[in-house]
Amino acid sequence: MNKQGNDEITICYKYGCKKPNEEDDQKIINILRLKNNYQNELVAVERKHDEKFGYYLNVENEEYDECNRQLKELEDELVYFRQGCRDEAKENEISKKIKKVKKERNKIYKEMKKIRDERKERDKYKQLIEERQKEMNAVRDKYKNILWWQNRESVEEVFFKKKEMIKKRAKGEKCEFRFKPFNAFGFVSLRFQQNADKDNRIQSEKIFQGDHKLFQINPVNDLAWNHPKRSERKKYRKTKVRFCVDKNENGLEYVEIPFIMHRPLPSDSIVVKASINRVKYGDNVNYELIITVKKEKPKQKTGDKTISIDLGWKIRNDGMRVAYWFDYKGDHGELVLNNDIIHQFKEYRKAKSAKEDHFNAIKAELVGWIKLNEDIIPDWFQNHFKHTKYIANWKNEKRMVYLFHDWKNNRFEGDELFFSRLNEWKNKTKHLYNWEYNLREQVIKRRNEVYKVFASKLKEYDNVVIEKIDLNKMSRKNNIEDGTKTTQAKDTQKVIASPSSLKNAIENLARKEGINVIVEDPKNTSLQCFNCGKIEKYEDYDYKNCSCGIYIDRDLNASINLYKKVSQIDSIIEQKIICENMKFDMCDKIS
Repeated sequence: MNKQGNDEITICYKYGCKKPNEEDDQKIINILRLKNNYQNELVAVERKHDEKFGYYLNVENEEYDECNRQLKELEDELVYFRQGCRDEAKENEISKKIKKVKKERNKIYKEMKKIRDERKERDKYKQLIEERQKEMNAVRDKYKNILWWQNRESVEEVFFKKKEMIKKRAKGEKCEFRFKPFNAFGFVSLRFQQNADKDNRIQSEKIFQGDHKLFQINPVNDLAWNHPKRSERKKYRKTKVRFCVDKNENGLEYVEIPFIMHRPLPSDSIVVKASINRVKYGDNVNYELIITVKKEKPKQKTGDKTISIDLGWKIRNDGMRVAYWFDYKGDHGELVLNNDIIHQFKEYRKAKSAKEDHFNAIKAELVGWIKLNEDIIPDWFQNHFKHTKYIANWKNEKRMVYLFHDWKNNRFEGDELFFSRLNEWKNKTKHLYNWEYNLREQVIKRRNEVYKVFASKLKEYDNVVIEKIDLNKMSRKNNIEDGTKTTQAKDTQKVIASPSSLKNAIENLARKEGINVIVEDPKNTSLQCFNCGKIEKYEDYDYKNCSCGIYIDRDLNASINLYKKVSQIDSIIEQKIICENMKFDMCDKIS
């Protein structure tokens, strides 16, 4: 991952680690537990005062409540028609009513917001802010003596980022912090001085010399990068990291973790952050070392060697095409994910579907068993399932796993048969979860490697033109009144193609190499003929069939139009492209 500053770029390097010894593993778990407790105490203060703020700022309005009630009824009615008789005229009528009610509700909401804004100017509101800040400071002071400042600041950074995110997402609706249960996964990080003089910053070479007291890596032999045999290079890349995780009255606490340094750090870079991440891969515990460095931004290229890339996906016999490119020499080509990768994505979806079917089956069995055995079920179990109808709406297998563990500690007479069935379900779910997770990780790595290899071929160019894609819009669900505009198959294709991953690979390479990335609006690039400029809609999904005689792949047409937005095509090259894509022989007329 790369981030760009004014005169520096930030690069993150991720390395897979082996699990440390039990003592070091326990040290990290203890730090993660303290971090989790600190975050939950901050959340408790925030939730407590959110309730006070909500009570003070609440504006009751019967008209607003009535609009919400009408919307609920209309949306339920629309769902009924779509699932049942599919009366298009009735659906359009209901959709218009929904939009009208939403418009009325928005007007009322603006009036309510004015009242809330007025209340925010009063002394009572300022007093509530001061009370919240006072309690926040008390929690911070408590953990100053328990948690090292490095770990404490990382908790606060995540907490306040999440707070801003919740504010943006709330949009007037109830949206609150949630407590995070402890799961022994997370990261322990070290931050180094970024604003110090260049002479006092931590050079990447310094961490290999053992001079830094917080972060050290055993030196790696140059043969790790230069040996002709891959197997030998891998041997030389094995090393260890010594990482400070805590500071107490006894001094600094360290952990040592072996890892394979599969790529070197830039010799001219500055280390600004290092993290040890304890993560769950399937049913296994893995460790990652993430090193964040800064280096001088490469000099931007000033040449005119340009390539344009049209992003988009299309299923073909040989796989899925995810991009089409066109460059200054008139060369053009496509990026294709082969059928092996597509097949692997299908296998992953099969594994996911099998896990979901297995979960749905046990939910139905549990509801039936509860109804037949109400007389032997103890109070704790009945309270746990006060409304059995909600069991069918469970989306996460964790809820059933939590039930299993509670049940295991509170066995009762007559539960042998179904408890045995639940135990079988848990063991099979564990197998299906690992199967699904491993398939997903493998196929995503394969796809991203294809994108990285494609991006590496762009080094020869000075400018890369890509289309502007709104990733938020692509992932956003439609409003219910807008209808269903995409099929499940197309949504699946979007996940496989992942245009954001390809875009990131291109932009990351461009930052490292000083290549100029030019983002252009793709509007009408597929519909407008590159030759005559006419904008015509066409029935053929794959080819542009223009009245001027051009018959061309629509993605090639789009990539040429993107190119022409920033640069002129050489006349000889353009005539060659026109001749190659004419429906009939018009080359003599053109020349």
